[in-house]
Amino acid sequence: KAIGSCLKRDSGVAIFVVDVFLKGMSGFFFLDSIENKFPSVHEDAIMISGKASEDVVDMCLASNVTYLLEKPVKPYALQLAVRAITAKYLNFAKKLLRDPSLAQSISRL
Repeated sequence: KAIGSCLKRDSGVAIFVVDVFLKGMSGFFFLDSIENKFPSVHEDAIMISGKASEDVVDMCLASNVTYLLEKPVKPYALQLAVRAITAKYLNFAKKLLRDPSLAQSISRL
């Protein structure tokens, strides 16, 4: 259901907060399933796990997921992870505003 919902949405900037173990699938499978619609889904994901074992950490590294939080999630940890992801896009937007030729070249893509 979540995969279908994501695939129906307009693509753009999105941050995904996903549990490593979802009902009936892994969070990594979920991310893989929507990657064509959201190409940076792995980099823009925050994975949550009840136990951040070495295997879970290895799966994050192999999937290019940078943010892994262990339950119970501390609100400040989630806030900092979201802020780091949004900062990437805000910094890029500022570059586009300062450099119209860069913005124009990107708009042609």
